[in-house]
Amino acid sequence: MAIDERELYQQEEPAFNFKRYLFKIILNWPFFIVSLIIAFTIGYLTIRYSEPIYKVSTTLILNNDPQGITFISPVAGQTIGQKNLQNQITTLKSYTLTLKTLSELDFTVSYVLVGRVKETKIYNPFFRVILDTTKTNLAYAPVYLTFLNDNEILVEINDPERVRKVVHFGERFSNENFSFTIVRDNNIAINPKLIEQRIKFFFFVNDIKQLVRIYQHKLQISIDEKKSSVITLSTTGPIPEQEVDYLNKLAEVYIRTNLEEKNRASENVIKFIDLQLAQVSDTLSKIEKRLQEFRNENKIFDIKLEENFSTSRLNELQTNKFNNELQLRYCKYIRNYLDRKADFREVIAPSTFDINDPVFNAAVNNLISLYNEYALLNVSQTEKSPNYKILETKIDAARKILLESLNEIENSLHYSQRVTQDAIANEEKKLFDLPPVERRLMAIQREYDINNNIFSFLLQKRAEAGISKASNIADSKILDIARIENATLIKPNRARVYTLSLILGLAIPLAIILLMEFLNNKITDLRIVGRLKKASFIGAVGHNSKESEIPVFEFPRSALAESFRGLRSNLNYLLRDKSEKIILITSTISGEGKTFCAVNLSTILAMSGKKTLLASFDLRKPKLHRYFDLPNTTGISTFLINQVTIDEIIMATNINNLYLMPSGPVPPNPAELLETEKMRELITTVKDQFDYIIIDSPPIAIVADAIILSEYADATLYIARYNYSTKDVVDLADELADRQQLKRVYLLINDVKVPGYYGYSSYYASRYGYSSYHYTYGYSYYAYGSDYYQDNETPRTWKEKIRAWFGM
Repeated sequence: MAIDERELYQQEEPAFNFKRYLFKIILNWPFFIVSLIIAFTIGYLTIRYSEPIYKVSTTLILNNDPQGITFISPVAGQTIGQKNLQNQITTLKSYTLTLKTLSELDFTVSYVLVGRVKETKIYNPFFRVILDTTKTNLAYAPVYLTFLNDNEILVEINDPERVRKVVHFGERFSNENFSFTIVRDNNIAINPKLIEQRIKFFFFVNDIKQLVRIYQHKLQISIDEKKSSVITLSTTGPIPEQEVDYLNKLAEVYIRTNLEEKNRASENVIKFIDLQLAQVSDTLSKIEKRLQEFRNENKIFDIKLEENFSTSRLNELQTNKFNNELQLRYCKYIRNYLDRKADFREVIAPSTFDINDPVFNAAVNNLISLYNEYALLNVSQTEKSPNYKILETKIDAARKILLESLNEIENSLHYSQRVTQDAIANEEKKLFDLPPVERRLMAIQREYDINNNIFSFLLQKRAEAGISKASNIADSKILDIARIENATLIKPNRARVYTLSLILGLAIPLAIILLMEFLNNKITDLRIVGRLKKASFIGAVGHNSKESEIPVFEFPRSALAESFRGLRSNLNYLLRDKSEKIILITSTISGEGKTFCAVNLSTILAMSGKKTLLASFDLRKPKLHRYFDLPNTTGISTFLINQVTIDEIIMATNINNLYLMPSGPVPPNPAELLETEKMRELITTVKDQFDYIIIDSPPIAIVADAIILSEYADATLYIARYNYSTKDVVDLADELADRQQLKRVYLLINDVKVPGYYGYSSYYASRYGYSSYHYTYGYSYYAYGSDYYQDNETPRTWKEKIRAWFGM
């Protein structure tokens, strides 16, 4: 079959050989098994000994008003439950509320059980440590406890100084750094194993400020998207019971604090009204006493003053005058807040005293809102925050607006007071026509009625404030309390740990294999010959698995012998001219199978009936004679120095048509001998006597003999060994061909350890048309049948079976 020599080097080397990498992965399956065992063991130990973290949650409804009744708050006219949702969330995470919650829980001391491998935090053990708050207790310094019996405890402290002391339950332990008492919970029995095995516990005192920051950070608040008034509080920790207690206590404290704030606002109104009532009550008592004395002195007990229109009008004017005075007192109350720059969050609403000026009311409400924002800012940010300055600027501006509005209200009230006073004076003139005694009695009675009406008015307002306080309910309620049975384990996540173990167990060996393959510079893929530009690829021969150095002769029906037959066929095609009969065989370094290929190629040529001469020109390291058990006393070296004739150095072998020309004794100057005229005479003579001359030369990277011998060669077989020679060998062969230092260079890859090749990979067989040739040779033309080959291509090891399964 014709071979297009140009096509041999046109195919590019592939960037990635998926089939080869998959083969490598499967070939190293024990490595993956070991890696997975190690990874899953580490995963199991991680789950077994890492501290578990649980998540618990509770649900609240904010701004809840179950009865559908809206009460008007005495604080700036706000409707209860109309607080900003985000403000309430900020309050829940505030330092103040968290500190208040923790102060009601026994979280100051943490308890730990010391195990053989790890330490486990515990909650509500059978004992408690009561700290003496009047003395110092070092934070986070461990105090070890060993229970010797039902009553004695060994206390050990290693830092800052070593202390060992036996104490009893209820006995105080005190030194420079600690002062505490250990008490026993009689409801919990002591496990006898704790005493028998001397199991240790230790406790440490938490820094309350640090503890507050920890719980602030841990608390997560989420809003139900469908029901914006429903929020979920959640927290995480190693002890779910402790987290449950914290969340339930936080919700309780939040609701209670909210209700206390609302009640405090109502109480402020009641206090203000009580102060006014006290003053009016005192005035009313004095007037009542004076009226009674006047009646007794003048013997007047029943005068119908109600029939007098002027008297009714005076009463009305006096009531208006008092209302003005009450409103002026409220203005004075507001001005006092402004002068002191006091917090406006608890200011009484103007509407409580019938001040309905929209500008003034809006200014008061705006200032209250800004102070609420300021209070929330104190919770979430530091004083250095730029938001502080912005808000303070807004508060100052709001104060100025309120002050201007307050001045206008006071001017209006003062004007109204003067008008009312003038009207009172006019009405009093109309009463001058009455007898003096009646006029005097009427004046006292009128003053009494006015103050009595004022007293009734204040009592009504106080009753309204009391009703408002009594009807106060919390803006929020607990929808679902935190429960221990609802706690979920979030760390360690078993599924995630084992999934990660699986991934790492596979990824690590895979990465190592890929890295080793990437760093491997050896020829492991026949398609590397795609690099060739000047040289050509002639084929590949398989691995010699026989215990023979000439397997093509001893096992002629082996796959290896078939690969050399393919090589012989290609050479016959390439060396079609009968004068082309000298083939130089060389390699880059020793160990690449140059001599093995020379011997077996010579043998396969001789077996085809061609008279073949195998010439051992490796004069520095003669070994070719050993393949045929022939002497090396005379040879090429002795001929080149004129000691023997050509006929004396040509020896017949035990293989028909194959003759050997041994190297002879090692000369001192091999290179110089190869350049003599005797060398030319030798080549000329043997060329006429043989059909093929195979020259086995030294490696080209060691000495230059091959380049010298290339002068006489018609073709050069450049040997590279599979998984032994580096990829640079391909480039070197191409370079030697390009520089024409070697004639007609053909790359032959030796020792391909892949079953199924008859000298070529399946890729190249189909690419270059060799496949049809070999199958014709093996099956159709000679009709050998499927059991022709002696080794029958049956893989003997599991690795070979995998190779065969992949067809590699």
